[in-house]
Amino acid sequence: MNAKSPGLKDSKRIWTNKRDFLRKTGATVGAAAVTTVTPPAISKDSVKLTLFDPTGAQEITHLFAARLPDLNGKVIAELAVDPTKWQPHRTMPYIEELLKRRFPSISFIPMTEFPMGIHISEDKVIRDVAARKPDAVIIGNAG
Repeated sequence: MNAKSPGLKDSKRIWTNKRDFLRKTGATVGAAAVTTVTPPAISKDSVKLTLFDPTGAQEITHLFAARLPDLNGKVIAELAVDPTKWQPHRTMPYIEELLKRRFPSISFIPMTEFPMGIHISEDKVIRDVAARKPDAVIIGNAG
């Protein structure tokens, strides 16, 4: 059996991935609480797991947005998290150039048309971006 495949058993271990675990248990990523999980028995012995995640609570309300099949003809908004540390004034034009080579009809709403820094997560900025109706958003450029 392949130990990387979700749901396969090896002796008394249950192999799963994080997404399947969250779906099956109803757990929350980053939940600052104790969660007790009793998976289906794989033998006559019961298995009980007690987990504690101290990173803080953040409810998962939906998974990622569907990927765009193609970026040609799409409008991409740019947001810069830190206008100096990651030097988006240098990297965003380069990202634009690379994307334009691959998708000639792509267009951009430059980061300079939105607030920069920690303010990008504020509701007003989110509404401003949504009002421009981009097909996608590049948030930051670090990594």
